[in-house]
Amino acid sequence: MAHTRTLAILAALVVLAAPGTAAALDAAEADRVVKRFLAKQKVDGMTPEAQQQLVADVDGDGKPEVVLLWNQLGPTFWYAKLSVLTPAGKDVQAAGADVAGIAETVRVEGGRIVVDSLVLGKNDPRCCPSVKKTVRYRWSGAKLAPG
Repeated sequence: MAHTRTLAILAALVVLAAPGTAAALDAAEADRVVKRFLAKQKVDGMTPEAQQQLVADVDGDGKPEVVLLWNQLGPTFWYAKLSVLTPAGKDVQAAGADVAGIAETVRVEGGRIVVDSLVLGKNDPRCCPSVKKTVRYRWSGAKLAPG
């Protein structure tokens, strides 16, 4: 039992210490990356607000990216956005896409970014979309595209 526990701890340390793993970008650094990015998104009375973020290697290059689902809030409206953020020293490189409807969650599955949202159905009032929609995106290292 102790031998098994020791092996499990050693395996975890190897994964955490390996260069280029998603663990190399910790939660605190991911938060700083998101804050730097959102600070640059304030335009013409609109306020950016993070909804959900995760750290994952979404392009398979061995380096983690921050996947950010966020909203751009206006005085009487908002729209959802998806961005992939790559730390670049004190700066952040980003690419993104608009998300239709009300974005609910984001996750990474098999190298794809998956966004679940609600969109308007045929008889839905504007306030209350009811149709579940899932959109998958691929990140190429510079571009975010449906797929």
